[in-house]
Amino acid sequence: MKKPTRFMIHVQDGEIKITPHSDKVSREGIIEWRCEQGCIFAINLGYNLPCEEQQHQGKKGEPIEVHVRSDAPFGEYKYTIAVFKDEKLLIEDPRFIVRP
Repeated sequence: MKKPTRFMIHVQDGEIKITPHSDKVSREGIIEWRCEQGCIFAINLGYNLPCEEQQHQGKKGEPIEVHVRSDAPFGEYKYTIAVFKDEKLLIEDPRFIVRP
């Protein structure tokens, strides 16, 4: 089983911080997002991105995990993270890179 590429989400002063903000993943790789504060969040990978599904909604305290397709084109991909924290909806657009 492949080790996932992990992104940590942290909300501070009304802003989403993603660590790392960008990282490399491989075909058939696994990407995992987790909110350090246990907040509810969702991810929209948009259309034509290299993952099996486009939208994911997490449950409080649980990570979201997606799988990169085996035929994913190499390149850089932007996606959207939305976090609901302290009765506010916060949005960030980080990226990941599919590489050989």
